Amino acid sequence: MENNWTDKYLLNIDQIDQQHKVFFEIWDKEIKQVDMQDQIQLACVIEKLEDYLKDHFKYEEEMLREFDYKDIKNHIAQHKFFIQKVDNLKQELNYKNPLLFEKTTVFMKTWFLSHIIQSDKKYQDPAIEYLEHKDFLNNIISQ
Repeated sequence: MENNWTDKYLLNIDQIDQQHKVFFEIWDKEIKQVDMQDQIQLACVIEKLEDYLKDHFKYEEEMLREFDYKDIKNHIAQHKFFIQKVDNLKQELNYKNPLLFEKTTVFMKTWFLSHIIQSDKKYQDPAIEYLEHKDFLNNIISQ
């Protein structure tokens, strides 16, 4: 698996794809600028990435509920696992070891890429079908 965003991660769901890309834009910008000796800055980068993903998860879960995704409970459980794991890793960062920052951020990025390929791809077809049907109905109503 590649470790950066490529089009193979596209779901062809505009809002979701845009959110996925923005995570990697934030990642690239923040990781390049971080001072590995500044514990406060390290913690802020992790918080920024985690907060962005929490917002993304919330949006995604609302969309999955909207079209009654059959595996939503498992999908939400994966999101909760991620958040709990990052919280645990953040506790380890209190030991002020820069290697733990790398461990945490690498986990976040690789987990997210894996999640897109293994879990998000499962809802791709039903979501696209639902959204196309919704757009079709909205066009009929607006005429």
